[in-house]
Amino acid sequence: MGRTHIDGVGFDEWFRAGIASIPGYTRDAAAPTLRITVLKAYVHGLITLKSANLVVRVQLPPDGSSAAATKTYRGFDDSINWSTSESEIQQAFDAALDNLTAQIGADLKKRCGA
Repeated sequence: MGRTHIDGVGFDEWFRAGIASIPGYTRDAAAPTLRITVLKAYVHGLITLKSANLVVRVQLPPDGSSAAATKTYRGFDDSINWSTSESEIQQAFDAALDNLTAQIGADLKKRCGA
């Protein structure tokens, strides 16, 4: 974006940490297994605005009260593009990940009846 180089270095670790921040997330064996596929991760520069987007597909296995489910989520952050700096773009992706995990967490809470 502009003169700022954007790549995927460290993306997997950053994304896993964001998913682990979903309220109620645990690595315990009793926790439901989610299959999350990253479909797209991109940022658009629109003159003085930027839009960071994360698009994922989440697959939930069937449980005792619910059928298997597959849903596509889009986490995003639309904000002013002040300087197109690396830190500014990272903050936009962090906000998009927060938006994404809030959506997934809300659906999991409904599904788990918590």
